[in-house]
Formats: sequence, structure tokens, C-alpha cells
Amino acid sequence: MPLLAQETDLLSLPAPLLAFLAIWFFAVGGCIGSFLNVVIYRWPRGQSIVSPPSRCPRCGAGIRTRHNLPVVGWLLLRGRCYDCQAPISARYPIVEFLVGLLFLLLALQSLLPGGPWWLLNEPWRGLPESQWPCLAIAYSYYQTLNVTLIAAAYIAWDRQRVPWKLYALALLLGLVAPLFWNEVRPGGVTPQHGWEAARLGLWHGAQGALVGGVLGFGFDFVRRVKMRTGEVPGRLEPALVTCGLMLGWSAVLIIAAASAVLSLLWLLVTARRWAGACSAPLVGVALATIGLTLCGRLFWEAWQPVASGHPVIVLVGGGGLLMLSAVLQRALSPLPPPHTSE
Repeated sequence: MPLLAQETDLLSLPAPLLAFLAIWFFAVGGCIGSFLNVVIYRWPRGQSIVSPPSRCPRCGAGIRTRHNLPVVGWLLLRGRCYDCQAPISARYPIVEFLVGLLFLLLALQSLLPGGPWWLLNEPWRGLPESQWPCLAIAYSYYQTLNVTLIAAAYIAWDRQRVPWKLYALALLLGLVAPLFWNEVRPGGVTPQHGWEAARLGLWHGAQGALVGGVLGFGFDFVRRVKMRTGEVPGRLEPALVTCGLMLGWSAVLIIAAASAVLSLLWLLVTARRWAGACSAPLVGVALATIGLTLCGRLFWEAWQPVASGHPVIVLVGGGGLLMLSAVLQRALSPLPPPHTSE
């Protein structure tokens, strides 16, 4: 039965409880976004994300608890440090708001209807009494990938190299979770149990990581813009390897093809600025992955049969589109500013 034949409704919960859940998911996402701001700023600079606590980079004063609330704290401070009145970038509340909104939207899409779009017709293995633990796994799985890609895109926007350790948690989840619940991947549903299910989980992940790695390496090789001391930040290979491991080869091919278009649009929207050139590939992958997570149902129904029936054709076509995007981005990217040292 195709996915679109399945009607879904929100769980029968009282309106006040639904409102509470919506606020709760947004608040949790905002807190994750606040932590993400720390990761984006400190990790590329080799600093600890644990200590010291958040403080003003100008005067060194610690951020008070009431001012550290996601979005609200920035509004209370009117965008300025409480102690020295130095301006605080609006990017901090923007990240917090976007991550909070993403947490809320994914909850509405995958939890409240009783399951994500790629599992509406498939029973979960392992926990027949209740599907909530499995839904929580799927929610955390995809949210980890989405948040990781958002952080990578912002780091590249700052013209910093994205450290591999940023992808560590997502890679670990991509290795472990499908060993027990291969259904967490779109199209990865399997009736097998035990070792056979784990073997299929490893095999699907290896296929996805290989396809993502080849596509990412090819894109980075073609697009590479030589700088005075190295190459442009924003490498695509680690991001696509992570997406391929977590989602499988057919999903990462969708993401690569969509990001080929989205990254070009981002480069043009940012008026071909150097920050836009650095971040364009990762912004494209982040937008494509979030789009697939939230509303990829229609496209997936048409795509999966084609990908399964003609894998070579779709691999060559998707890879060719990505390489064409790499050539155009290399041609459109501006020269790096003289003071750039990445």
C-alpha cells in the first residue's frame, strides 16, 4: 500500500495538552540551539564547550541565568551585554528560534500523528507493546542529524573549518541504531530479526556512507578554490558520509541532488559573498535533509521505486548534477579576502 493511501490524524489529546507539548518541544529545541551557539563558536577555535561558562567576549562578565534563556534572554537585554553594553549578535536568538521551530515541526510530523511518514504502514520490530520508545529513537536520530548539519553550515559561514568531531555523535548513531532498528532509515524496513537485521543495518549504512563519500569527495575536488594558505572551508564529504550512513544511499542521493540546486541559490542570495561561498554546500545539504525529514513523503513515493529499479542511472544522474553544481560554484565564488587565514 502506498504511503499516500494512509490517512493520519493527530493523536486524540486535549487541546491544553497539545499546546503544552508544542511549547515544551519548542523550549527544548531552543535550549539545544543555545548550546549549539557555544559549539559553533568554540569548537572550530579549539576551545572547550564545557568551561568556562558563557560570558561576554568583550568584558568577560558571566551571563546571568535569567539572561541565558533562549531567545527571551536576548530580547530582555535588547541585544546588548548587561555589563558593558556591547552589542550581541542577533544570530544567537536566530539559531535558538530555528532549532526550537525544527523540534516543534518534527514532533508534529513524526510523533503526534503516531509515526513518521516513512513508517506509517510498517509495524516496529522489538517493542510490540508500545511504539513510543521507537518513535523517540527515530525523533532523536533525525534531530541529531539535522542539528549537526545546521551547526556545520554556521561554522562554514564563519569561514572556519568544520571539525570532524562535530559529526561524531551522528556517526555513532548511524552505526548503532540501525543494528537494532533498521526501520529508522527511510526504506530500511525489514522483517528480519537478530543477526540478519543487524547485518542488513550494517550493509545499508556502508552503502550509504560509500555513496555519500564518493559524491562528497567528487564535489570537493571539483569545487576546490585554492586560497593562499589552503582550500575553502565548507567541505561536503563529511556531511554526505554522515547522511549516507544514517539515511541510506537512495536518501543521500536525493539530498545531494537537492543540495546541488539549493547551494547554488544560496550563493546567489548571499550576493556571492565569501561567507556565502564557504557555507553554500553545507547550507544546501542542511536544507535538503530537513526538507526530506519534514515533507519528503510525496517525493519519496515517486523516487524510491526509480532508485531501486535503476540504481546506476540515478547514481550517474545525481552525481552529474552535483558535479555541475560544483563547477558553477567554483566559477561564481569570489576570491578570498586577503586577511583570510583558513
